[in-house]
Amino acid sequence: MQYSIKAIWNEPPYITSTQFIVHNYRQWDFEVTEHQDNSLLIKELKYRERRAKLNQNRLSLLQVWAREVIRRRNDTPPAPPVASLDRSLDRTATLLQDFVKAIAVQGELHPPRPIHWYDPTLLKRNHVPLPNHPGLDLVLRYLGFLHYMRVTPNAPRSDFPGGVARPHINTADRIVLEFRAHGEPSWNQTAAALHAVAERSGQFNRGEYFVHGPENKLLTGGVRVELWVDVSDCVDGDGGGESMEPPPRYEADEGLPGYGEGSNGRVEE
Repeated sequence: MQYSIKAIWNEPPYITSTQFIVHNYRQWDFEVTEHQDNSLLIKELKYRERRAKLNQNRLSLLQVWAREVIRRRNDTPPAPPVASLDRSLDRTATLLQDFVKAIAVQGELHPPRPIHWYDPTLLKRNHVPLPNHPGLDLVLRYLGFLHYMRVTPNAPRSDFPGGVARPHINTADRIVLEFRAHGEPSWNQTAAALHAVAERSGQFNRGEYFVHGPENKLLTGGVRVELWVDVSDCVDGDGGGESMEPPPRYEADEGLPGYGEGSNGRVEE
């Protein structure tokens, strides 16, 4: 299934198939519509997305999602869902939320350096300004370097990383994040954020966490992080399937689902 999310009221919708992000936006009462993979509307939205090169002049969906997470981080968490699938999605979303919040704390403790005009960061453009909040600033920079994300629901114990002894956990959801080589957050900040995530394990219906990384990708110079959450009580039996959920990939001169250039977010008829 494909989903369109009206994450920003005066901009074109985002298209995604990442279930836990959809789950969160529904919890937050945003406009979310569901479509078949072969939907003509989705094809048209993606065509316009590429044509307008929206990934070059607006934040990615994951960055917009993270911004909403930081905005709501002091809110009372919603009651945990009852349905097994929703409970699993809720734990996966909360796991990544906790990592995003931990990165924001690192930004507050060690504010990121100012961006200069010659900096290669993806967020230096005037039309995508960085926020004044140092924590959110660091989060948006960090996610701007995200190269790859993979979500594996219901991974069996045989897939757990080496050295992780969890005999009481049979099934866990895994999020793998790979970042391109960058300077922020630093290796130490990433490690500190993962440590903070592990400390929140099991609190407030989160499920038990375990983490792996940060690990250098020697060929690319990037960093790989693995986040795991116990969902043994959310699955009915077999489990073990893998879902590949990378961010949308486009050519260098393409963008997110496009709407004519210079249209100020309005769909061209």
